[in-house]
Amino acid sequence: MLRSALTILIPAIVLVAVGCRTVPRTMYVVERAPIVAARALSMAEVEKGIRAGGASAGWVMITREPGNIEGTYTQQQSIAVVAVTYDITSFSIKYKDSVNLRYDAGGAATAAARSAGSPTSSRPGGGSDQISVHYNAWVQSLERSIRAQLATY
Repeated sequence: MLRSALTILIPAIVLVAVGCRTVPRTMYVVERAPIVAARALSMAEVEKGIRAGGASAGWVMITREPGNIEGTYTQQQSIAVVAVTYDITSFSIKYKDSVNLRYDAGGAATAAARSAGSPTSSRPGGGSDQISVHYNAWVQSLERSIRAQLATY
């Protein structure tokens, strides 16, 4: 009886442990998301809304220049850095850098092509770039917070 229980239990534990591992996914990128507000916003109001939305989602938001804010999110040993570019009609969120999030420019297919000598693009945040599911969740949360904040204007 104990042996049959262990025969079932041990493989189940192994499957759960492997399944809980963070498997890289295609990177989530926000590209020219429309700004929805009750009225037309100025660049200063859009900047203020993006910074406030980011802060409410736990991101540290730093204005690098008009139309460009850098967002940094830290959780335990992992760090995500994004560029939030914007104008008065839309905003974009793109990958800039990360620590401990398994970033893979172009994904496994690109790595195979690269090793075969094929030319590939390693542009961050585009195409089939792979990264931890945590990054995607953080960026989706950032996007929702920005949208919610801009909608209050």
